[in-house]
Amino acid sequence: MWLRGPLANVMNAIAPILNINFRSRSFAFFPWVRYEWVAAAGGVWGTRLPNGSYNGMVGMVERQVGHASGVSGVRCVRCQEVDLALGPFGMTEARAKVVKFSYPVFYGYYRILVRRPQAQHDPWSFFKPLELQVWIAVLGLTSLLAVRRVPVHINSLQDLVRSPGVPMLLEKDTAFTEHINRSQDGIYKEIRDQSTRLKPIKMEDMERVAAATVMEEDAALLAVCAGECGMMLADETFWPLQLSIIGQRNSNLVDRISPHIRSLVEQDLYNLWLRRELGDYFSCLHKPKKFTINEPISIRTLW
Repeated sequence: MWLRGPLANVMNAIAPILNINFRSRSFAFFPWVRYEWVAAAGGVWGTRLPNGSYNGMVGMVERQVGHASGVSGVRCVRCQEVDLALGPFGMTEARAKVVKFSYPVFYGYYRILVRRPQAQHDPWSFFKPLELQVWIAVLGLTSLLAVRRVPVHINSLQDLVRSPGVPMLLEKDTAFTEHINRSQDGIYKEIRDQSTRLKPIKMEDMERVAAATVMEEDAALLAVCAGECGMMLADETFWPLQLSIIGQRNSNLVDRISPHIRSLVEQDLYNLWLRRELGDYFSCLHKPKKFTINEPISIRTLW
């Protein structure tokens, strides 16, 4: 299985420096380093189950298997299912009890993603170019500077909670969904209480979102919407996260790779790889909500 992306580049950069050899499991594309990429269990990040264990990729790092065979035929007892999971994963207190987090590759936060509404005419825009005294003196007008606005009805979590007709889409089995499910007060409990509006989805299904809002970590939203200018981000940010690679709690591998990850992050290489992967994603999602046009005045342009 071939993997690409910023975190794959991170592992490719640090594996030869550390001379990592995972026998049957490794994380680099070099002939002298043996590796095996393992698909994410269930295609989810991982959330805590009622029995205290984790599903998804967090569970794969946490779980121990009865035995495993290496390339040389060496068998080990009580081995983890995988050595590392790239993610990156949001650090939470609950997750930190079962896996070890590397130096953070970046810090993120959640945003609300909505469909970009159609621009609407401002019926009073024709008053704005000139003062009232000037308009009184003007007897005729053939053209004007018209202003159109993109109406923003959902710009915060409170707006979302107060819009009962809008479904709320959440990527399933993440640290954020676990937080919502366990919230006992505040805005997150209000979201949980509206369970009929909550729709769990997988990351690959986000591109098909229509008349709904998505709550997701901001870099993930940018990845989904790169090249798709029919979407826009709400202004409010919430639930900040430290995002890292995770590994086994009883292994020193995470401790060995963390200084090298820090070096790559401080040189801004991770952000460079992220920008190359996603392209010019900001130009679409951060389009202005108000713009001007020149057109003849008419009843249609006024209302």
